[in-house]
Amino acid sequence: MWKVVLTIICVTATVRLCWAKSDLPTCAFDEGVYLKTIAWMESQRHAEWGWEKGFTPRAILALQMVNSSWLHEESDLTRQLSLKQMNIEILSGQLQNKTITPVQLAYITNALIFSCQDPRDFHGVNFVDKLVNALALYPNEGFSNLFQYGMVLLALCNSNEPVDEEYISTLLEGQRKDGSYMFGSDEASMALMALACLQDNQTITTSNIQSHINYLAQGQREDGSFGNEISTALNIMVSISIMVL
Repeated sequence: MWKVVLTIICVTATVRLCWAKSDLPTCAFDEGVYLKTIAWMESQRHAEWGWEKGFTPRAILALQMVNSSWLHEESDLTRQLSLKQMNIEILSGQLQNKTITPVQLAYITNALIFSCQDPRDFHGVNFVDKLVNALALYPNEGFSNLFQYGMVLLALCNSNEPVDEEYISTLLEGQRKDGSYMFGSDEASMALMALACLQDNQTITTSNIQSHINYLAQGQREDGSFGNEISTALNIMVSISIMVL
């Protein structure tokens, strides 16, 4: 399911991935592929209009990212039922005191933001505070790599939560001299998205941003991809992020 969520973002992006290779073909927008992919994603909902295995916040986040009006199209009220199911699942987890990892918190926070809900006061629950507390405990079991760390920083940034310089430094210090990260381009992509969002912080320099871009650009293949659908989708998300720099 996670692969599908990222693929949705990939096939609906209209930006060109050509930081360093201007002769590569564009990532063309195909409305037929877009509609087919969205329809398939919607068809995977269960009887309560959510997705299995706790993927409802992730699925709604992806769908809203590629179509900000997805939840509010009056022609399909089942989408509102999906939103209601997401809220039920989130609240159920809170009432049952289920363990929620920092990454899950980040997905929930972003899903609430993209669905026009307040992550600081979701029926009395402050998910932003939970993210801040989780970040202070890095690294620990289940929260031990910079992909996860960058995802949490990005969710905090999307929430307009100030991020201490020491946390940004932890992310920057994970980058090697050649621009890479321990776990490759996916980790570098998530780091760059977080840094792009947090760019106003004085800890982040133009050279920090550029070194990430240069490293990721080297991984683009002749067909325009970055190895697989997950890495390619992440790089498309990165390219959208850096367009605002």
